[in-house]
Amino acid sequence: MRVFGKEYSGEDVYIKIRVELVSIAHANGDSFILVMSFHFSERDFKESDFPYRKS
Repeated sequence: MRVFGKEYSGEDVYIKIRVELVSIAHANGDSFILVMSFHFSERDFKESDFPYRKS
């Protein structure tokens, strides 16, 4: 899972992306699903929340 943060309409939003393998027998590229969710943060983001952030 990967988590990103973005400011949207003045509020901090978490963007979570996860790729799941549905079937190992058919793992040639067509048996994956992408799960993506968006959540408003309950607290303000801090710089330390995203140590790999590009400046």
